[in-house]
Amino acid sequence: MTQLIVFRALQGVGAAAIYSGVIVTMSTMVPKTELATFGSIIGAVFSVSNSIGPIIGGVIVQNIHWSWLFFINLPIALVGSVLIWFSVHDPDVARTWNDVARRVDWFGSLLILSFSLLLCTPLQLGGTVGYPWKSVSIIVPMILAGLIIPVFFWVESRHPEPVIPLRLFAIRNASVGILITMCIGAGFFLICIFLPQRMQVVNGLSPLNAGVRMLPLVALAGFMSMGVGILVRVVRNVRIPTWFGMILGSIGGGLLASMKVDTPYSTQVGFQVLVGVAFGFIIVLSTIAIQFSLDRKDLATAMGTQSFVRQIGGLIAIAVGTAFVNSQVNGAIDEKGLPAAILVAPEQVLKQLPPELLAVAREAYSTGFSRSFSEATAWFILGTFISFGLAHQVPDEFYVKAKGGDAETASPEDEVKATDPSRLSDEKHD
Repeated sequence: MTQLIVFRALQGVGAAAIYSGVIVTMSTMVPKTELATFGSIIGAVFSVSNSIGPIIGGVIVQNIHWSWLFFINLPIALVGSVLIWFSVHDPDVARTWNDVARRVDWFGSLLILSFSLLLCTPLQLGGTVGYPWKSVSIIVPMILAGLIIPVFFWVESRHPEPVIPLRLFAIRNASVGILITMCIGAGFFLICIFLPQRMQVVNGLSPLNAGVRMLPLVALAGFMSMGVGILVRVVRNVRIPTWFGMILGSIGGGLLASMKVDTPYSTQVGFQVLVGVAFGFIIVLSTIAIQFSLDRKDLATAMGTQSFVRQIGGLIAIAVGTAFVNSQVNGAIDEKGLPAAILVAPEQVLKQLPPELLAVAREAYSTGFSRSFSEATAWFILGTFISFGLAHQVPDEFYVKAKGGDAETASPEDEVKATDPSRLSDEKHD
């Protein structure tokens, strides 16, 4: 188990670097007039990979062994590395590793890591056997996490190149877009993790079937991501589609929270559709809102910040959701006589339970998962209220073309003119 934890942590570092690197590279290479289109493509790829991954994982777990899951990354990483080596060229800037190391905000990064561990670990363990909520091992880490926050802001305000530049939060649409990203990331990741788990534990499905039955959500999210860039070009409005997506996500999350043990899959599909459309909209729209409100020099940093808050939102949401499920099942262990081992290996224990205890266990898990989906709904609702703070700030994307140019050959000066506040669309503020 120790090896699994350590190597998964290393894998997480690499995955975070790859995902953030792609977003940052796109932001620095693509003209601002084309960011919506390329952002939609990346959002679609992200959603499609989430569609295929659970199915492949289910096949491997069901027919081979879970340890083979990690070999999936090897051929993909090899092909990606070759493509990057020959197609992506470094900027003509002479920098040594020492120069780069001196610019990195090491202390700020350490504070973020410490905050994440100190907050999420007690949230996951709280309420489980040996870790009551009132215990010192739960309260102290959460207090320390709270104390890190002001220290982090103090450090970031003094570092020349902070990991999260505080100046971004002084720009209205950038700050709102970042906060929306955290909310949608929290709700979506929680649902993507917990819904297939619910299908396995409550409905008795195999990992493969659970992955297949998630397709309506993740596939539709990818499809919608591809169309959002076109939608923004047509309506030249970010706010209204964002409001629509957040409200739709709130409704979908609330309906998922209302599910019972016997809720048919056909009904669940409708709920998944709402959440999938919402995520497909918001994951791209929040990025567009951030990109259109910033100068090019801040785009790379802003995209890295957005990627981070999406992940940290999901991390916190999953930790809290796990606490909800564990708390509910713990209650059934104490009151109904369920074996404590069910918290460690629910699928295996459920197969050995007599019918009367099996019904109790499934009801307990169903209630716990519903509470976690209620948490996802709360994140979506919070994001909805935050989205009302978006300003109607969509640049005239056709300004460059009107001057006889195009997005591929536009100069930085043209891009500045195209996104200058004085040239922003003066359509009625909805």
